[in-house]
Amino acid sequence: MITHYAHLTLRTLSPIGVRQVYGEAMGFPLLEETADRVAFRITPSKTFRFDRTEETVSPAHLAFEVRHSTFESSSRLIEGAGLAVSEVRETTHTFQRYFKDADGNLLEIYSHDYIDETALPQDNPLGVLYLREVGFVVDDFVDCWEDFRNLGLIETGRGTREGPFCILASGSAHAVLNHRSRRWIPIDMTALKPDLQVTLGASLATDSELTLPALTGEGYDIRIEHTPDFDPSLPERLGVPRVDRSYRSSISRRVSRNTTSPAVLPRLIVSSYSFSRQSDDGIKYPSSSFANPNTIR
Repeated sequence: MITHYAHLTLRTLSPIGVRQVYGEAMGFPLLEETADRVAFRITPSKTFRFDRTEETVSPAHLAFEVRHSTFESSSRLIEGAGLAVSEVRETTHTFQRYFKDADGNLLEIYSHDYIDETALPQDNPLGVLYLREVGFVVDDFVDCWEDFRNLGLIETGRGTREGPFCILASGSAHAVLNHRSRRWIPIDMTALKPDLQVTLGASLATDSELTLPALTGEGYDIRIEHTPDFDPSLPERLGVPRVDRSYRSSISRRVSRNTTSPAVLPRLIVSSYSFSRQSDDGIKYPSSSFANPNTIR
């Protein structure tokens, strides 16, 4: 079973620029640095590596799950570093804010009030618990959807098999499929295919489960790695909803059990959205997300 994103490799035009953002501004520990490569430990079970390229870099989209109780300090860190490209977006149970790194990658901090923060120690200034989402810009949406299903990822109820947008997940790893005709929010950014290598961590994996379908048609390097040192119970202890047919009801049950008061962000919250429609997972979304699927996630 896939439990998490283990490793991610991206291309960069400037390893020094990457260190300035991820190391100096965001505070992730530096694991390796050469003239053509730089790597960081994002969490104890996740590493990011950036390799120099002489080619144009197409921006990736990544979302970090951060601590809901300290979202305001995470947001201030991003704002103070001059990286933010949006204000805070709020739903009934979530906070989000988007920002960019030196290569133009569209990054996001995302928090859910039903995630149990006590399952992991505080070990980075940004409050990152895990890498939640990786965006995959695709041409053949249905075929790519089938490939991820063959990897064991399940639909979460956000989007459909027909596209142009869908989120599939297993454990804490969420794959965001986005057709190239649909732009990324919140800055209406043209969706280009990023050059990235993704390693999914699996617990109790057999040789057959580590055999990947052919995803090369979309140009992505996606791998599965057996990670015996990763506690396979961690997604459940964090409160990540089980991704199966009861995914949405699982979210509702976790939210209803949450007795802690949500974090308050009086200086940051954007109030211009009309939360006039509520989805069947119990979470309210901006009404525009249902009116125009090309401009909101």
